[in-house]
Amino acid sequence: MVFSSPPPYPSTTGSFFEPQRNRGPWENLTSGLERAYQLFLDVTQVYFATTFIGGGGPHSPPPYFLAGHNGGELRLFALDEVVRNPSSRGADVFPVLTIKAHNGPVYNLAKVELEDDVLVLSCGYDGAVCGWSWNEIHAAVRAGNSGAEIPQVRPRFRVRVPKLDKSEGETGVNAIGVDGRNKKFFAGDWCGYWHMWGLDEISTSPEMSIQSHSAMILDVKFCARNALLATSSEDGTACIWDCRHSSRLSAFDPAKGCRLPMDRSQRSQGSYPFAPCVAFDPDSNWLMCGSSKKSVCLWNIRADMAVQQIQTEAVPHAIAAHGNDLYVVGEEPYLNRYNFQGQQVSRSRVIPEVAYSIEVNPNTQIALLSGTESSIQVVSPEGMSLGKVTSRKMQDSAGEGEFPSVITISDSDDDVHSIGDGW
Repeated sequence: MVFSSPPPYPSTTGSFFEPQRNRGPWENLTSGLERAYQLFLDVTQVYFATTFIGGGGPHSPPPYFLAGHNGGELRLFALDEVVRNPSSRGADVFPVLTIKAHNGPVYNLAKVELEDDVLVLSCGYDGAVCGWSWNEIHAAVRAGNSGAEIPQVRPRFRVRVPKLDKSEGETGVNAIGVDGRNKKFFAGDWCGYWHMWGLDEISTSPEMSIQSHSAMILDVKFCARNALLATSSEDGTACIWDCRHSSRLSAFDPAKGCRLPMDRSQRSQGSYPFAPCVAFDPDSNWLMCGSSKKSVCLWNIRADMAVQQIQTEAVPHAIAAHGNDLYVVGEEPYLNRYNFQGQQVSRSRVIPEVAYSIEVNPNTQIALLSGTESSIQVVSPEGMSLGKVTSRKMQDSAGEGEFPSVITISDSDDDVHSIGDGW
């Protein structure tokens, strides 16, 4: 179903941005309520994940990026429009396409390169992992640009993680990792399990489910070179798995930088500094893991030991590595860059007060980060802002034209297809 009318946001045009004038008591009350409601919208709307998509050359970034919103939507933006329209109050840029993907927030995005397509994976609060064809998404964009009827974009598959513990309530998925070479993906759930599906013959049940932690898994990363899977958790531990043999190679405490015995790697219930994020370096020698004790642990995979403990100004929520640099964002409005010796290279002010994701394009070193206030920012290798998207401008302009098309998917849990069927 396609919605062409704007969502029911109150318009702040005429009171929020106009010069102040003498107002009556009712006008002042209305203006105050509008300001309060706008602040509420800015604070509660979050982009948890972003990823570049659409190709790109050796010296140019991809032309689009996808963003996962806490309203359950995937929003596609044209990168050149964001970079071309910087503004002190946020870029006046609409998403070129909005897809209703999940019932609840979208927490993570990942990509798998296929022979003639790119599969975009999304996961979220509803415990589902969906696979989307980039060719079909791009076809919908081209149809919209030409004025033709926009075809419905449906997921190529939709699977749910199984509920394997005895706790009450459903389980969600915070993070997914992908093995592009063997066409597999891994999903970390709220009960401490990671699950593996093969993309060639996908089914409703995962091929493998392993309990990695005693609490919610917060991040999952896959290293293609060594076939290693890294998970970090609310229980304050990080684990490294050999996916070829389904065996745990290492477990450690990133807050203390110490190795944990294998028989005690799953901690009992208690209060521990949580481990919000992990990332492999490009050469697959290091695993970087953040800690809520405001630090990033650099773990040498071969030596199985911590080599460096980087102290940060705030809790890190996302880490990216490129070349000899680490990019760290988290619970502060700054993008921090460090080298592998633990020295801070740069510290740049960014738009999101809290950032939850960062991706660095390997060809151009342009960074894409997102977070609270429904903010997305494009940052140059030198840390300069190249463009941004914020929620306020979208809401102010909603009444001035047609809101971007929203495509709703089927809510059926049986919407599962094999990758080889119709690709």
